[in-house]
Amino acid sequence: MTEIKSTVTYDEKVIQKIVGHALENIDGLLDVSGGFFSNVKEKLINSEDVTTGVNVEVGKEEVATDLDVIVEYGKDIPAIAEGIKEIIAQNVETMTHLKVIEVNINVVDIMTRKEFEEASVTVQDRVEAGYAKTKEVTATGYERAKEATAAGYERTKEAAQNAGEYISEKSGEARDYASEKAAQAKEFTVEKASEAKKYASEQAEKAKDAMSTDSSEGVTYTASVDGDVVVAD
Repeated sequence: MTEIKSTVTYDEKVIQKIVGHALENIDGLLDVSGGFFSNVKEKLINSEDVTTGVNVEVGKEEVATDLDVIVEYGKDIPAIAEGIKEIIAQNVETMTHLKVIEVNINVVDIMTRKEFEEASVTVQDRVEAGYAKTKEVTATGYERAKEATAAGYERTKEAAQNAGEYISEKSGEARDYASEKAAQAKEFTVEKASEAKKYASEQAEKAKDAMSTDSSEGVTYTASVDGDVVVAD
């Protein structure tokens, strides 16, 4: 049987999620700085993105991760750090067979559970207030857009009606003007035709008179003694 070659690689987001979920069960770890990872014990605010605050570098065989954490006041910080390293290494290696070579932990703050919960509630209130404000602004914007659209429609409708009336009026004027000019042209044609007919008749009479006069001018008639007629110019 032919051996099938293959490789498996992991996007950084995959390792970030493994680390994020692994950190849910660390006693004394309140938060990863920059956001709340999901379902950390009694936390009041949860984020669907467990990768927030987790930075990783993924190689072909090894993984390194950096964390900024907030630790609960009164807890053993070195012990918490060891617990973080162990759980990350265990979960990453079990799921991916990649070796975790570095877990760099930077403690950015310590808080009591009460302080943390109060801060969480404050953040929760801000998030909810921001959501309500955004919703209100969106609704107001929608209503304004709706009103503007309706007003624009009415103006467009009115303008179209005015344009239709104007076009109808101007079309009527054009028809009247054309009819008037056609009547004038007809009268002019009849008048000119009559004049032409009269002129032609006059010219015909003149031509007839001229022909009659030309045939008799310069001709004399003389009678001889024997009764013969002699025509002489």
